[in-house]
Amino acid sequence: MMDNGVTVLNFDDTYYAHKYLQKPFYEWLDLSDIRSTNGYCERVAFFIIRQRLKKRKNKRITLIGNGNYHYVSYLFLSEIKEPFSLVLFDYHTDMLDVQCHGVLSCGSWVLEALRNNPMLQKVLIIGVNQEYIKLIPQSFQDRVLVITDSMIEQGDYSLESVLAELTDKVYISIDKDVLDCKDAFTNWEQGTMTLEELTRNITYVAKTKKISGVDICGEYSCSLADIYLPKSREANKKNERANKLLIKAVREFNFGKQKKHRVS
Repeated sequence: MMDNGVTVLNFDDTYYAHKYLQKPFYEWLDLSDIRSTNGYCERVAFFIIRQRLKKRKNKRITLIGNGNYHYVSYLFLSEIKEPFSLVLFDYHTDMLDVQCHGVLSCGSWVLEALRNNPMLQKVLIIGVNQEYIKLIPQSFQDRVLVITDSMIEQGDYSLESVLAELTDKVYISIDKDVLDCKDAFTNWEQGTMTLEELTRNITYVAKTKKISGVDICGEYSCSLADIYLPKSREANKKNERANKLLIKAVREFNFGKQKKHRVS
């Protein structure tokens, strides 16, 4: 059986609506029976998820599901055993100081990774809303770089110069809420980046850095009663197309190896 390097995490059956993911060479990992995981992950659930993730054969590309489960990226980062940086494409910082002992959330996981992961050196957030930068705690501001959505719209940034401040090894995490609603549809407020800009930027990162892994989230979650509504069908159609194009781009990455040539 062909291995295409993609693992699909099933938290809430969202991906069953994506027909291409039903092909046998996609590795599925079922997590739908674990309680207390939607948005906030309690301690018991956290340890169960960590044990389940050890079973996966692929660690290159992971589809997480809805953005409420983005905290799983925290676990992926903990598997990296050498200094690295996180390149996060997200409309939000995911750096809320939740102050809830033993609970990891989709809005706090980046902050917790900076606090607890000694291998994580810096974080670059691309496509973030300017207003959310205020949520970055002052004590971590020297380790967090940002390229805001408005900077991207205006073309007022140099990805090359920002990447030069990161370690050679990076992990890429993508939340499709960074995308304009024309290219993806999520349950959260969204940015203005186009899918073309996103694929171009992640490809640039991959051609200048050593990529240890990539994850993608930002699926549209709806109830079974609403799954055939026009809004839900359109959301799944957009997201399926976005996932296909992102996976196609990521498959070209030479994981763990840095290319020597410069990108024009």
